[in-house]
Amino acid sequence: MIYYLGYYKSKHVTDFKQSGSNAASFKMGYIIRTIKQLGEKITVISWCPSDKMWYVPLRELQVDRAQKEVYLSSVRIPKMPMRVTAFFRNHAIYQYFIRNVKKEDTVIVYHATSISQPLLKAKRKIGFKLILEVEEIYHADTKIKDRDTIKIKEETLIAAADSYIIVNDLIYDKYIHNNKPYMVLYGVYDGEEFSVSMDLDKEKTRLLFSGSIDKVRGSELAVDVAKYLSKEYQLHICGAGAAAYVTEVTEKIQRHNQEGVGCEIVYHGQLSEDALDKLALSCDIGLNLQDIHNPFEAVSFPSKITFYLQHGLNVVSTKMSSVLASEIVPFITFGEDSAEAMAQAVKTVVIKDKKENMHVMDNLDAHAKEMLKNLL
Repeated sequence: MIYYLGYYKSKHVTDFKQSGSNAASFKMGYIIRTIKQLGEKITVISWCPSDKMWYVPLRELQVDRAQKEVYLSSVRIPKMPMRVTAFFRNHAIYQYFIRNVKKEDTVIVYHATSISQPLLKAKRKIGFKLILEVEEIYHADTKIKDRDTIKIKEETLIAAADSYIIVNDLIYDKYIHNNKPYMVLYGVYDGEEFSVSMDLDKEKTRLLFSGSIDKVRGSELAVDVAKYLSKEYQLHICGAGAAAYVTEVTEKIQRHNQEGVGCEIVYHGQLSEDALDKLALSCDIGLNLQDIHNPFEAVSFPSKITFYLQHGLNVVSTKMSSVLASEIVPFITFGEDSAEAMAQAVKTVVIKDKKENMHVMDNLDAHAKEMLKNLL
């Protein structure tokens, strides 16, 4: 049996809140689909807590013949400290492993230092095969609290793994480099059979900036880019973030549109998966404006890039080292990290047929299936 532990919430449950970004669930969903396409059965174990108060028991859902979802028991009490919540979560993880996982099983774990203790304890006791999905290196952030403690936990967990699914081409050589097997997976490569009939002649070239609304991801920079684009363009921004910062960005968008300088900006807020798919398919260019000076840029990979390509968009990006080191460099237009320079990069893009960029993802998907099959 293959087990998959991580931040996950599927459409099959409604009373469990998302712990982590939607990107985590989307990528886990892709790995789940790929494993099933390889003919394997999988049990997905989620530690997303229920929205209900007090104690909520473990819930199991049989999605289909090949997939089961397990939502671990959780406890929510008013004013309960986070450390107590974490204790219950970690206890639930350990107890589930001890009661269900066997030595011959394979466990994929979405990397998080907060669950390293019960995971390592269970691995030592049971001896299962551990594939660690490394989406970021937490101790690379020099501003993080208790960095030295987190570094020890992180390095211990990485060392205990038997193989890895890694988010970019830089992490293995710099932080792992132990001759254990690994594969690189930038994001979600597959998709629905999207209709490309939306490639209709439009009066404007439509840009999309999607994802978290925060300083690191460059949402304010996106607004500034619009100042240097003509009325022939239209910028669409969607996503969520801290309430105060979202208010700051939306007010900046309103001022921009009122001033009438540059192209129009349309802010959509946080969209459902279906609505986001439709918006992406209606656009021509996707923007990745992540801050290249943030230490996380080398130990992560912006999932929005694969999302854009998956929906046939042309991609314009800042020069993140993790992106520059990737296999998809030939399909990206890069610009310097200033609003005027990024706008100039946008203007150089020759819009391709959506099918061309989707074909890039088809090739990545086929390669990912082969690599994952080898790891399993």
